[in-house]
Amino acid sequence: MPRSCCVPGCKSNSSSVDASGFRFPTDEQRRVQWIKAIHREDFMPTENTVVCAKHFEQSFIITEDSITRPDGTIMTAKRGWPTLTKDAFPTIFVNQPKYMTKEVPPARTTLQERRDRIIEHDEMVLRNWMENDNINSFGDFCEAFIHKLSKEWLFVSSDDLCVFPQNQL
Repeated sequence: MPRSCCVPGCKSNSSSVDASGFRFPTDEQRRVQWIKAIHREDFMPTENTVVCAKHFEQSFIITEDSITRPDGTIMTAKRGWPTLTKDAFPTIFVNQPKYMTKEVPPARTTLQERRDRIIEHDEMVLRNWMENDNINSFGDFCEAFIHKLSKEWLFVSSDDLCVFPQNQL
């Protein structure tokens, strides 16, 4: 017997349109999350109640299975029936008010990825600092150093020596 989507206003799985239907999860917490997401008053799903694939982000739907062989190659096979990821919940409601459709936050990066990004950023900052903090000659050093001293210091230099005693005036 064909099952139709339980989302209000959805025409999927009727005689004219076909989409995969996913049963409500058995885990009570996730089941409540799904019920809240579809916004139906006094709704209690049965074991045959489904939500069609049109209401799930593509990242939640698994259409292929992959396995890594002992030699390191990856073998991928298309699934006969799509399934959902463990954290999937309906988020797309085209025939409903816009506030019902929720944007799924991006997946969190792993701790190692965040560490790598920080290290890469720090190395880039260090490279930029080293490229821009070069002293090409003693004359360039003296010229730059004069501008960094406050008025309480004197600056005296010759071709190969510079002295900056504190001004006693």
